[in-house]
Amino acid sequence: MQLRNIRIGNIFAYRASRVTAGPGLINHEISALGQILDKAGLWAAIEKFYKPLRVRKTGPGQALLEEEALWLLEVASTKKRWQVAYLGSMVSANTACGPGEIRKLKLRDVDLHDGIISVVEGAKNDYRVRTIPLNADAKWAVAKLMELALEKGSHKPDHYLIPGRARKLTNDQKGPGWKNKSHADPTRPMESWRKAWYSLRAEAGKRYPKLASLRMYDLRHHALTTLLEDPTVSEQTIKDIAGHVSKKILERYSHIRIARKRAALEALEGLRKSASTVLHLVPPKQSIQ
Repeated sequence: MQLRNIRIGNIFAYRASRVTAGPGLINHEISALGQILDKAGLWAAIEKFYKPLRVRKTGPGQALLEEEALWLLEVASTKKRWQVAYLGSMVSANTACGPGEIRKLKLRDVDLHDGIISVVEGAKNDYRVRTIPLNADAKWAVAKLMELALEKGSHKPDHYLIPGRARKLTNDQKGPGWKNKSHADPTRPMESWRKAWYSLRAEAGKRYPKLASLRMYDLRHHALTTLLEDPTVSEQTIKDIAGHVSKKILERYSHIRIARKRAALEALEGLRKSASTVLHLVPPKQSIQ
């Protein structure tokens, strides 16, 4: 459509067609459109009728029960077209990396020999730049992504682990021998695996309804939740792995961690009783040299 032909009704229709994306993402998209229209002097006439969708603040994300997480990944593994979404989800659930951080990993950021990845380009800020050791599941998933990357032409250190599609070429650019209309471009990261994600989570949601609305980013939250609920893992270690943990998330689980620490320390109560018994053996008037 030409910008001058866009009306508030078109925006409402677009929002209705994007309902599965969630209110936050839809608001961002309409905001981008609004800025374009504003540059053209056309937004003021629409803005008076427009109100952003309400974004419910129910917390930083949702964690999964173990059986829900296992079922989600099992479903994701069943179809080839979900392969990247499956492997990306496996990495996220085992490293607390967000989908954007995984998409922007380059080959130079992956060290399968030592089992580590370095989050650099995809980090939101300096606190999120970090090196993460890979457990067995994450290392397997990254190795599979590496195999796919090599098949798609990624072989240089600056090439992406998950290459994106090449830009559409003109007939002149294609040349006489060009056939592949969707070949990969290893110099560009995949934009998203959102389409595959929506399909697989809908399928997984048939058994566990909560999964039908699960965000890709929730797998990072699930990993953080699992770590925070483990009393043997320090908060500093979690911050080193995740790059940043909000105060809200830490406060949410602080009472659980304190309760478990309290239960562990109750074993020391016998020392006070033993000490009391020993002190009673000493006569009250006897001086201790």
